[in-house]
Amino acid sequence: MPMARPTTRLHYYFKYIPNKGGWGHFLTTPGILDNTWMKLREVSLAYKFPASFNSKTRIFQDLTLSLVGRDLFYLYTSLPDRINPEGSNGSGNAQGLEWASFPGTRSFGINLNASF
Repeated sequence: MPMARPTTRLHYYFKYIPNKGGWGHFLTTPGILDNTWMKLREVSLAYKFPASFNSKTRIFQDLTLSLVGRDLFYLYTSLPDRINPEGSNGSGNAQGLEWASFPGTRSFGINLNASF
């Protein structure tokens, strides 16, 4: 009779940092990883309205509309299992571990620059 495959899933903490929560313990080799990454930090697409449009409105001397996206995605990361490369920026005793840090946030915005 074939053996059944385990169906239990473990959090990656238990795979890479088996003694993560104990005081007086040291990180084991599986918990030391190369953290190389490249991120698309910000993209901005802008449209500058032509001078003819500005002269017709008689309000604006210059008008620019732009769409901005920040922290969109990682272009490359050397970390396995979708570990957050910037998660080691924790605070207090958790520095260097993906622990006690805020998750990354993606944001989108619209900018309107006007000169009167």
